[in-house]
Amino acid sequence: MKSINLLAFGLLFSQLAFALNLEKDVTLPLECHSIPEHSDSLCIVDTASPSMPVNDVVFYRQDKFGNFVLLEAIKGDVAHVFIKDFSKGGKYTVIGYAEEGHPSFIIYETDTFLARSRPVKSVAVISNYFITNIVSLDDEGNAILELMDLPSDIQSQESCIPSAQLPKHTDTELCHIAYSIYQHSSPY
Repeated sequence: MKSINLLAFGLLFSQLAFALNLEKDVTLPLECHSIPEHSDSLCIVDTASPSMPVNDVVFYRQDKFGNFVLLEAIKGDVAHVFIKDFSKGGKYTVIGYAEEGHPSFIIYETDTFLARSRPVKSVAVISNYFITNIVSLDDEGNAILELMDLPSDIQSQESCIPSAQLPKHTDTELCHIAYSIYQHSSPY
């Protein structure tokens, strides 16, 4: 009798295990960004944090074979975290943090950010209430920053880059300034 109960339990257990294996894996939306001049991509999983309205994020590196390597997980606290962009040749990675609609940008060397060791030292931080966007960044660290102001609102209007010199798809109504990520003073 005891052996029949064990046999029945074994059969039920194996059927349950089989049924559980048929269930689909739970997945989250993975957003991957191609990095200029790199075979790897930087991927992010973004979920709503219990500390709404911010998000929890997990960064992955996807290699040229499609394999994923966990880089870092960040629990949302006061800012929405996102991948902003890369420099034109992929030397730098820009990660954005938006608090109440005002973004800050942390710039990392891409190869260092893609390495597994943490914490990663940033190259620069651009955080100013009046800066709304990094329009472009080259591999020498030269950036074009978008301000929330119109050129007519700026005391020194000549510091605004003429709209004809701005990259395509740039809001030409706003003031844009040139900035080196290596200068140590505030860009505005």
